[in-house]
Amino acid sequence: MKPHLHRLALLLLLTLTGCATVHQGPVFHTLAGNPRLQEDLIREFYTEERWKEVRDTPYDGYVIYRGRIERDRSITPGRIIESYPDKSRDKAALSFGRDILLSPVRAGSRVSPSAEVFVVFYETGIAPNKALVFARQTGAFGASSALGGTIYFVVWTYNRIPGPEQR
Repeated sequence: MKPHLHRLALLLLLTLTGCATVHQGPVFHTLAGNPRLQEDLIREFYTEERWKEVRDTPYDGYVIYRGRIERDRSITPGRIIESYPDKSRDKAALSFGRDILLSPVRAGSRVSPSAEVFVVFYETGIAPNKALVFARQTGAFGASSALGGTIYFVVWTYNRIPGPEQR
């Protein structure tokens, strides 16, 4: 077989193979389907029935960031670890996190413990919109709740400001 015909046959085979995949419809992103969102941290705040509903409700986006737990228990934001589906909710996530207070486990050092903050946004078909905000201590001691520290959890309601494409 001539080289150009061989490449054409290979290209045709790859194209046909790619067309054989079956799309199963829209993908819904939920707490149950995303291990990064640490659903075990907030499960205890809900009854079993309500938890199943919250766990399986599709979210529109989330932001995970790290920060430093200060002496007054507030969190100074550090760097954003992950933003899904894009960075459009980063400022809102940092704003919702301003009121977080954690009682950290300290080892007597002068080094401030670290925190990880999760903000999950629910906007589609919900008015007003909701944001689940939860945080925990991270670092050398692991999850703070296992050592007597606290986990912060709150649900914020808000009205999303339309972007330029929605005005």
